[in-house]
Amino acid sequence: MKKLFLLLAISMIFVANATSQSFYGGVALGGVTSQVKGDMRVGWDKFGITAGGFVGLHLNNTFNAQMELKYIQKGSKSDIDNPVAGDPYKIQLGYVELPLLVSANLSVIRVNGRPMDWLTFELGASLDVLLHQQVYYLGAAENGPNYFKRVGCSTLVGVKFSFLKRCHIALRSVNSIISIYMGNLSKETCRRFGQKGVFADNIELVFFYQLK
Repeated sequence: MKKLFLLLAISMIFVANATSQSFYGGVALGGVTSQVKGDMRVGWDKFGITAGGFVGLHLNNTFNAQMELKYIQKGSKSDIDNPVAGDPYKIQLGYVELPLLVSANLSVIRVNGRPMDWLTFELGASLDVLLHQQVYYLGAAENGPNYFKRVGCSTLVGVKFSFLKRCHIALRSVNSIISIYMGNLSKETCRRFGQKGVFADNIELVFFYQLK
């Protein structure tokens, strides 16, 4: 919890510095549904939150560049309707994520004479730093070795809707590029980009409020 408060404090400094310059900045809050690909379970059953701040730069009327600093809860949870060996099972992971992305709005398209600049597509990558981890097997917390890597990296693809003057809502798919697991992978069948491993996949719905 202390780390979370520290992160939020850093985010506020991050935003304050951004809004004092020619950049724009603001705060973000949203919900996350996630799964861990390779944990022998299927389904987006784990829910969490994400919160932090962002800064951006208008490159031109169409393109923006944006950097964010957020806390996010990821992981996996067993489906009570389709139990497998080891259930009830849950992975709880808390990360600081540092996404860097570019976005392009549809201002070049006009409908009834009005540009569609309220709709934006996002593409980027995120550096993820693990703050805490916990695994529950048969409903009990495991106190063994920590098997999840301290640093990871993810791709980010999304669409953002703008409304009012300073408010935006983004729907994003965020997926691990490299395995988040450093334990024994001899029995793993999950592969991504040619490597065997365990991967975190998230769908995020995030509200952004622009302070400047």
